[in-house]
Amino acid sequence: MAVLTEVDRYIYGARLKGFLNKPAESVAILTEAIESHPDDARLLRYRGHRRITIRDFHGAVADLERAGELIAGQPDEHEFYQADTEPDIMNIIMGRESQVRDQHIPVDDETIAATSGMYKSTLHGSIWYHLAVAKYLLGDFRGADEAFQRANEVAVDDDLRVAILDWRYMSLRRSNQLAEAEALMAAVRIADYSVSAKEDFYLRRLKLYKGEATPEDLIGSNSGSHLSVATQGYGAGNWFLYNGQPDRARELFQQVIEHGFRDAFGYIAAEVELERLAGGN
Repeated sequence: MAVLTEVDRYIYGARLKGFLNKPAESVAILTEAIESHPDDARLLRYRGHRRITIRDFHGAVADLERAGELIAGQPDEHEFYQADTEPDIMNIIMGRESQVRDQHIPVDDETIAATSGMYKSTLHGSIWYHLAVAKYLLGDFRGADEAFQRANEVAVDDDLRVAILDWRYMSLRRSNQLAEAEALMAAVRIADYSVSAKEDFYLRRLKLYKGEATPEDLIGSNSGSHLSVATQGYGAGNWFLYNGQPDRARELFQQVIEHGFRDAFGYIAAEVELERLAGGN
């Protein structure tokens, strides 16, 4: 039977607000929790993520860097995404706490194998990954690449590894490290990766970087969902941007804003790029 602490309950409440597309309310819940538990890495991890969603990138970096300090030398633990977290939330609401999963499942060979079919990450992986995304959005591309490498060191499945490869390639290209970016992709064999449907977006982008697909292929692979538009639209637009076609990039970024999912990282990145282009950067 799971024993839910006050921190656990705050996290479930904040995640529920996130699932309901109320990120500012999620941040408020986590801020209240952090006032009582200032050194809890999980609270800082989730607030850092939601601060990205509300476009507070500097706040996100501060939270996630502090979380990174707090987990140093500490064992990692599994995290589960919305599909597996919603049942836990419902069980809490319905008073069935005996059916809520353990909140601190350790990461080891046995638990990795037992959760192999689930869409998940780990606490350490999420901290470094979201720190990297926040730095990327601030234009600190070298810092982003360093944090993505930290995330890769603790990644336990291909979903996260493929996402990291994608963002690392973009970070290297945006920091004018073309040789390093090409070397990164040269070592990638697409067939080596098995990913869930959600991360297939990133796998398709890797094919573009390796020359196995065109930007048109990427755009044409949109499923029509808002998440697909945001993810593939930003990927193709960014490819045009660092390949010297800013007008085409701007067009695709604008399409993301018009049709994409506002909370997706691709959408947020498209917003940032349009602001940079408008400012001549």
